[in-house]
Amino acid sequence: MKSKIEVKEDNLYVDGNKVIKAYKATNGGHWFATEVACTQDSLINGELFEDDTIYYGLVVGVENEWGNFSKAELEALIPSGQVEEININDLINAGRKDKVLTIQNDGKEIIGTNYFDSEPAKRGFAFLSMNAGCIRLLLPNKVPEFICAAGSSSSYPGDILAEIDTADHVIISRGASSSFHKHDMLEILFEDYSDTPYSIHMSIEQCDVLPRNQDIGYELEFSVWTTAGKRLSKPCYYRTVNNIPCLKPFPEHKRKHH
Repeated sequence: MKSKIEVKEDNLYVDGNKVIKAYKATNGGHWFATEVACTQDSLINGELFEDDTIYYGLVVGVENEWGNFSKAELEALIPSGQVEEININDLINAGRKDKVLTIQNDGKEIIGTNYFDSEPAKRGFAFLSMNAGCIRLLLPNKVPEFICAAGSSSSYPGDILAEIDTADHVIISRGASSSFHKHDMLEILFEDYSDTPYSIHMSIEQCDVLPRNQDIGYELEFSVWTTAGKRLSKPCYYRTVNNIPCLKPFPEHKRKHH
């Protein structure tokens, strides 16, 4: 399902409906409430929440869906850092650096996005998006500062495309990193069976929807996108690891079949 998120008359709208409450999860999911469906007493993990507000709105995940969701259930996850409430006034501020990133999908294909004009893209940060079982890597035109310091050529992102096009498959690892001082991040390894395969390390904040635990070991599809559209597609495997950087191959015996 395609959904349009836009600012009109100093308000945030999804598919023409005004947003009254918004939340986001650390895995990239979003909830946009457009109306109060009802109030009720909700039993959540054995705890009773009286007069819980049930919102109706858009839930952005692997697929975009309209439906009901519980305010108490979402806000119970705030203390653990799994969910946070979004300040709508910040979102509608056009100058806000981390304003809502939108991607319009047609199955595995991206048919529209504001990513390439976003502040993260202008700063050189890539973005990872998943839809219809396909993981899409969006590469910015700008060379990130840490790559500039290393003396990267000016043909970015073409130089990266040349590097990863030789890969046989892609391995996405998720785990903590003492090196990067992150409790949760990703490594994208482009396995070309060389001693130094190309890799990209990303924070969870650079993703919208991540593969699920039940996807571990199964072959997924991975594609790379630039302002010129889809540039390449490779088979991909997802796993969790104890530490990143991992930079290890994904053995044949750990690969699963549907």
